[in-house]
Amino acid sequence: MRMLNVDLIILSFCLGLGTTAIAAEKRQYQIQNGPCSYTFLLPEQENCQSQNYFNYPDQKDGPTDNESIQRLEQLEISMENNTQWLLKLENYIQDSMKQDIVQFQQTAVHNHTATMIEIGANLLSQTAEQTRKLTNVETQVIHQTTRLERQLLENSLSTNNLEKQLIVQTNQLNKLNDKNSLLEKKVQEMEDQRVVELKALQEEKEQLQTLILRQTAIIGEMEQQLLKVS
Repeated sequence: MRMLNVDLIILSFCLGLGTTAIAAEKRQYQIQNGPCSYTFLLPEQENCQSQNYFNYPDQKDGPTDNESIQRLEQLEISMENNTQWLLKLENYIQDSMKQDIVQFQQTAVHNHTATMIEIGANLLSQTAEQTRKLTNVETQVIHQTTRLERQLLENSLSTNNLEKQLIVQTNQLNKLNDKNSLLEKKVQEMEDQRVVELKALQEEKEQLQTLILRQTAIIGEMEQQLLKVS
């Protein structure tokens, strides 16, 4: 943009040098290119001399008429040169604007690309950080899972041992119950037998008592008979 401004100043200065020596009055020429507007001052023929020329058409050509014609020709040449300069200037401005637009677009694309690269780098960094955190969490979860599995295995082994011991104790208890039942049965049999024996002894005792009473009665009768005999 600085080079464009310098070129515009140089071209404007050249146009000013080519036109200030020809006419005192000037007209404006404006170029609109997008948001920018460029205004230039162009030479214009003198009104008084042209009026004199057209007010006296029957006069003979003199020094004043020749001078006016020459000045008009110079003005036409100057106008044509100025027009060519303006066309060149307009083309130059348009080319410069195109170059500036292309450069601006390239700069914007470069900045956008740099921004996207920076964003991509940040995303990659964040992704790597998140991946590292997830890896740490996954490692911790694996360690915790392994520890829990080990504990579950130990608990399962302990449970199996306890179940085996319980089965053994249950079997022993069943055996003891069987022995106890057998002993109870024997005790019951012994009690039943003792009752029978006691009953038999009681009957035998009663029989002996009856026999003793009978023998005592017989002995008493014999004593009485002996007393009678003596």
